[in-house]
Amino acid sequence: MIKKITLILAAAGVLGCGSMALAGTTAATESTVQQEIKALQAQLAALETKVSKNQSNQLSQASHAPSQSTPVSVANVSSSSTADTMHPSSVSDVSMANVLVSSYIGVEPRYDGSHLIVNNPGVNNDVALLKLRKAEAAAYEQAGQTYGATPELIFSGELEATSVYTTPYANTSSGTNFDLTDAELDTFIEANRWVSGFMTVTYNSGSDGEANRINNSEVQLGQGYLTIGDFSTTPFYGSAGQMYVPFGRYSSYMISSPSTKTLGRIQTRAVNLGYYSTDAELAPFAAVYGYQGATEIDGDPASNDDVEAYGGNVGIHFSHGDYSAVLATSFTSNIAESSGLQGDGSEGSGFSQSSGSEELAKRIPGVDVNGQVSYKDYTLLAEYVEATQEFDANDLSYNGHGAQPKALDIEAAYSFELWHPSYVAAAYGQSWQSLALGVPAKNYGVVYSTAIWRNTALSFEVMHNIGYSNDSTANLNGQSSANTDTVGESYNTVSLRFDLFF
Repeated sequence: MIKKITLILAAAGVLGCGSMALAGTTAATESTVQQEIKALQAQLAALETKVSKNQSNQLSQASHAPSQSTPVSVANVSSSSTADTMHPSSVSDVSMANVLVSSYIGVEPRYDGSHLIVNNPGVNNDVALLKLRKAEAAAYEQAGQTYGATPELIFSGELEATSVYTTPYANTSSGTNFDLTDAELDTFIEANRWVSGFMTVTYNSGSDGEANRINNSEVQLGQGYLTIGDFSTTPFYGSAGQMYVPFGRYSSYMISSPSTKTLGRIQTRAVNLGYYSTDAELAPFAAVYGYQGATEIDGDPASNDDVEAYGGNVGIHFSHGDYSAVLATSFTSNIAESSGLQGDGSEGSGFSQSSGSEELAKRIPGVDVNGQVSYKDYTLLAEYVEATQEFDANDLSYNGHGAQPKALDIEAAYSFELWHPSYVAAAYGQSWQSLALGVPAKNYGVVYSTAIWRNTALSFEVMHNIGYSNDSTANLNGQSSANTDTVGESYNTVSLRFDLFF
């Protein structure tokens, strides 16, 4: 491309020189020069046509790039679902753009939309975005461009509709439901090579006890944080803001959320410092974080006035040929800060019902161990999370004593091409002493997902859930759990979900 443009400029220069020479020539010489000019003009026109055709071909390649040979589906699979390959189009075509929609320069798009920002994992999302920025920087440099010279604002998002049929417990009736279960707009700000920001705006699909659930369709900030880091230069990074701290992973192929995610995932306003190696086949990673928690020690209202909640994550990533694996373990100083234990603020839902319900007898540490192994189109993942101590019986109890909740999730998946990128997966989950959280004692199911159209996913899931035994009891903050009518019973859910990503 550059050589061709140089030829065009050279031809234009010759034309200019020829025009100056014409002023002092004879009629015969003038005729000869005019013929030479016409010949140069014809060459110039041919070169311009060829350049224009090459640019059109490049743009066509950009808009019809092939999907990956190993399709990975939707939102919360894992950071390994993020593409790292170079986009076939030239960076110079769009390098001066300030506002982009779901387009990572230097990253090959996938048919199912798994490369989009919205489909990055919630936990360790800052790491996934820094990895994408490294690939983007490499594409710029390969094209001779300066990466980070112009700020970029990138939008992405999702609309998700779900239809569910549930067979009843003994004390309830069967039910059907259709809902808009997710509407999300993500914004990624690349201020310069070192500094970026990320925000998600989501809406609440819950009813919050209202007769008409439309009344509770409130919009709220999901995540919003700043990140300083450049994986092209250093493996160290830092993030600060509202985020899911790196405690656990919670990857899943299923429509239904695993019990591990309910028990362990923590959303808060924190500072996170980390290390992530991206260059070696055997690459370690680690992170530490701290934040001011919502819970406080009973009788000590000032116990949550400082940054006293903390934790860390350490692991290793292996990749060689068709094989890849991730193994990690996490620690948190207070698992009571998790979304499942905090609840949504409604009565009986968790510790966040009021300032008084956040007063606990003690903070309860938690640990998480997770791993994922992939070979070609096959993936096996597992995760286990638990509280390392019993809660005080007045805070969270099970069968008359302090509860020590635990949860396990195991999934296996196979990805394939059936006209479009698809996968099938099976899952098994189990929880212990978690009746008050509203999760089943055991559950197992299967799911099939496919991308019928570009940047979409259609998923069908059948899940069988088994409740706790008949003699099980539980309470939260001294109140009898609303979930005790599910003991001794089982139920099934059949779910159909359609996702649109952009």
